Amino acid sequence: MMMVLDKPYVSLLLSQTLANVGVPAVKCGDIRIPLDKTLEIWQLDEVADRVRDPDLALLCNSEYAVASVYPLLKGTPLMEQAELFKNKIKFRETLRKLYPDFFFRECSYEEIFRLPVETLPFPLVVKPTKGFRSVGVYLVEKLDEWPAMCKQLQADMRAAKEIYPESVVSASSFILEEWIQGEEYAVDAFYDANGEPVVLNVFKRMFAHEADTSDRIYFTGKSVLLEALAKIETFMKQLGHEMQLRRFPMHFEVRISKSGQLIPIEVNPLRFAGLCTTDLGAHAYGVNVYEYFFQQKKPKWDEIIASLDDSIFSFLCAELPLSIDGKSIESVHDRKFEKNFSDILEYRLIPYEEYPTFSVVFYRSPSLKENEYLLHLDLEQYLVMK
Repeated sequence: MMMVLDKPYVSLLLSQTLANVGVPAVKCGDIRIPLDKTLEIWQLDEVADRVRDPDLALLCNSEYAVASVYPLLKGTPLMEQAELFKNKIKFRETLRKLYPDFFFRECSYEEIFRLPVETLPFPLVVKPTKGFRSVGVYLVEKLDEWPAMCKQLQADMRAAKEIYPESVVSASSFILEEWIQGEEYAVDAFYDANGEPVVLNVFKRMFAHEADTSDRIYFTGKSVLLEALAKIETFMKQLGHEMQLRRFPMHFEVRISKSGQLIPIEVNPLRFAGLCTTDLGAHAYGVNVYEYFFQQKKPKWDEIIASLDDSIFSFLCAELPLSIDGKSIESVHDRKFEKNFSDILEYRLIPYEEYPTFSVVFYRSPSLKENEYLLHLDLEQYLVMK
């Protein structure tokens, strides 16, 4: 067992779990690790042979960590499987058998600006084939929105180049694919040693409007589990059958249409939700995803669902536009920002100098009204600029 840790964030829950279950941590770069004195910590160059063990249960805390360990996995079956997911074109090609009518095509960054746009099937989504969060992702609903999208794409890719390494967000290749209409869910899961799928978290995503691609709010609770868990488990069985996955953790996103059809958006291999937002499951229904993965346990979902009331458990990522340079921020009015939440479960400070987010807030509410208000909140009012 092994945990690879890199920027941007390591939670206290993650560190505590590694200490409790005795899993060593591989430290990449200068990432701050809570309780580091209680952990067995290795450097990346010390594990070059160990990570190639086919029986190793390997988990990363972020896309940065995946990028750090990736060169050491070269030529292994694990890397070959991960690459089918990391590259969004390969992912769509792999799933063509399950979704034969789904439209997608690859093009270079330069091609986007000279495509015969009138031949494209709108609405569609444009996104990097190798990306992170919603950087460079755009919904284009009709032809006359294309020029504005191209202008925004150029600006965002220039800004992203200053924040993210090429291994995390790349402008070298893009995928154009049909827009999947329906409710969107994010899932943390893994395949165990026998290839059986294990769902650890189901989060539902909220949008301020139809063209919104931000990652501001996700939530979970009894209603979310009841409406999506069974369909997600069925999809994972189909995916596992196609790809023969073992000891394989993943974070993936899907949409479920009004007719009940589940269509995957993307799969992020070897990690769970970024910024340790996967910890929402521990707050909501007591599922510590790190412990469950390393001990290869499966949540007893029937019992969990029966024990829940109608409370909504959410996290909010206080994301900032890529156009704002984090180094130009003097401070953040965190106390003032906290007053927008009725029942905070955890408030995390994120290093905004390096990453376009100033906090992650976990909170509970009796309904979705609080989330609807927070979706439209102007976050820039809490910044003090230099």
